[in-house]
Amino acid sequence: MFRNCPFQVHIIALLLLCVAGVLLATVFPQAGARSAEANKPTGVSSRALASGSDSSASFASTTCTIGDVSVFEDRIHVRCTNSTTVGANYVYYFAFPTDSLHAATANRFLVLLNTAYALNKQISIRFYSDSASNPVNCNVSDCRQITWLTTLP
Repeated sequence: MFRNCPFQVHIIALLLLCVAGVLLATVFPQAGARSAEANKPTGVSSRALASGSDSSASFASTTCTIGDVSVFEDRIHVRCTNSTTVGANYVYYFAFPTDSLHAATANRFLVLLNTAYALNKQISIRFYSDSASNPVNCNVSDCRQITWLTTLP
């Protein structure tokens, strides 16, 4: 019956694959679902993660032309070729801690930073304006902690 109609064989195979996919989706409904942690926005601040609120924090934002992206044992950071004035300081570096509490967000930031750098895209950075929130080894005079990132068109 199908020797003369190879097109019908392909249709039947495709239908069988669709049925198998539907059956697998009903047996394993959570296989493609994302956890609540994975659905948090990339810009979740470390203060919000630790305490559930960061309403007392003071934030600022800037557009950054990436000079380099660096990874250290205790933090990741991006150096912008343009500075941002924060009080009396000229800030070129924006960092994020890599401890166990912040590792997942640091990895997401690193992927975004490296992608933007490779594509020569500018980024928008939201950061704590107060240096008291700086990660370890982030100088108070020229570095601030990242709270949120996005690439610009």
